This record gives sequence, C-alpha cells and structure tokens, in this order.
Amino acid sequence: MGKYANLMIALGVAVLTGCAGNEDLPVQKTTQKNIVVEAGVKTRAGFDNSNLPDSFALFITQDAADATSSYNYSSVAMKAPTTGDAWTVGNTNDTLIWKNDAPKATVIAYTLTDNETLTYGTALASGTVKVQTDQTTDANIKKSDFLYYKATNVDPETGGKLPIAFNHKFAKLKFTWTYANELEGTINIGKLYFNTALPLEAVVDYVNDAALTASTTVTGNISAYIDNTNKTAEAVIIPDGTTDTFNVTFTVNVNGTDRTFPCTITLASAPAVGSQQNISVIIGRDKVVMGNVTATAWVEQTAVNGETL
Repeated sequence: MGKYANLMIALGVAVLTGCAGNEDLPVQKTTQKNIVVEAGVKTRAGFDNSNLPDSFALFITQDAADATSSYNYSSVAMKAPTTGDAWTVGNTNDTLIWKNDAPKATVIAYTLTDNETLTYGTALASGTVKVQTDQTTDANIKKSDFLYYKATNVDPETGGKLPIAFNHKFAKLKFTWTYANELEGTINIGKLYFNTALPLEAVVDYVNDAALTASTTVTGNISAYIDNTNKTAEAVIIPDGTTDTFNVTFTVNVNGTDRTFPCTITLASAPAVGSQQNISVIIGRDKVVMGNVTATAWVEQTAVNGETL
C-alpha cells in the first residue's frame, strides 16, 4: 500500500477518533416536541372556560433527579391566547420542550394574585392568596377565585399538548331566593352582605396540593355578587375549617324603598375546599327565613376543549 493511501487511512482514523470523543454534544431526539399549554376551568363563578384568567404560573419537572436539568421549568408566566387555544410564555424566551414521549412529569399551575409577578426559574414555595371584601363586581369576584392544578406522571398528549384543568381551591356560597306571598309589587335584591368576619388571606403551600392556612387576623366582611337576573348571589370565601354560621344582611328594594333583612345561615358543617354551599331563603314582609341548604362539589361544566372532567 502506498504512502498516500496510508496517510488517508491515518487521517480517517483520526477523524473517527475525534468524533468519538464528543459524547457531551447535545443530541436532538426525534421524539422531542414543544410543550403546547392549553387551560380550562372545571367550574364557574369567578372564572370559567369562556372567562379564563389572563395569566397563571406554571412549573414542569421532567427530571426530578437533576434539579439543574434544562427540561425542568419553574415560575413560567403563561399568558392567555389571543387566538386559538395555546397559551404563550410571557417571561422568558426559552421554548418549553418535552424531554421525550414519556417523561412522567410533575406539573403544577396556579393563578396569580393581584399585581403578582414571576421571576423565571424561581423555585416553587409558599405564598399568600386573598379574597376581596367587595365581590359585587365581576372583576372582583374573579380576583377572589384562586385556581390550582397539580398532576404527576404527565406525558404529552397528541401534538405535544399539555392540558391544564384548574380546580377552585376556595369555597363558594350560592344564594337563591323566593318571595313570600305577602310581599307584593316590584322587588329587587340590592345587596347581600356578610356581617360575620371571614378570613381575607391564607398562606398556600403550592407544592403540597395548595394546602391552605387561613388567617385569623386578616379578616373582614364580604359583599356578594348578585347576578343580572337578580335571582342568585355568590360569594367566594376562604375555607377555615371551623366557620359554619354566617350572619347575612339582605338589602331589598320593595316598590322603590330599601328595606334591610338580617338572616343567620347555619350550615351542616364548615365549607370544605372546592365545595359549593347552595342556600335558599324566603324573603317575607318582615324577615328572611332560611330554606334548604345543600353542599355540592363546585363543578358545573366541562373544561379543556370540551373534555368532561
């Protein structure tokens, strides 16, 4: 074999040896996909599927053994889509990528409190969540509606989709009313007000299923939201595990004159997280009488692209 041929063989070996030494170079796997975040709410009053929050915090852990893994994402601010269903990342230029087709990820998401900002990459911890004292407007009852989602062993769905099906983590009191026969004329409920001081803040553990510790010092009275039909009223409260009696005042306009009716609402037990207390009352000439009370899960519709939840 000639010297030239031997030289070519030697060079080829050198090139192959050089390539073999590049084990640390990143390799783009063909199974990797962009994470396409879609969100919905399992329930109503406050937020629902046609009335979603503007943003939420998202945490995705695909490599629990390596805290520095580039496939783990913390404190991602997701922004509501202007078109379509896919939410966009608002506080980093990084693209969210699935590690592979079966990362068995842990996903946590929650809605942000008023004026809360996120620093991308910040680890998950605890925080303070709040309800508004004035819940008479649509905007303020939404501010009082804390949503949370946690799932483990999550794999990408078709097209890399990651559906987020939020749950309400507070409780809701829903009032309906009828009028006694002796009350005649034009009647409207002008205000429903809680005289019982209720927690306005709670410390939330974002890691452990949003466990709440309701404040015993930051308390106040809440004014409920009355819907446009003037047939129901709703208030979002922070469940404290103990309060089961509520002093409520109805302001009723009868034929142009406001009248005030106090009423004591006693539940079978303190409202639980994610529960809805359905309270019916009868409004008479001189008083409000409590009717039936039922407790149900705060779930009233489907979420995330029509999937039943």
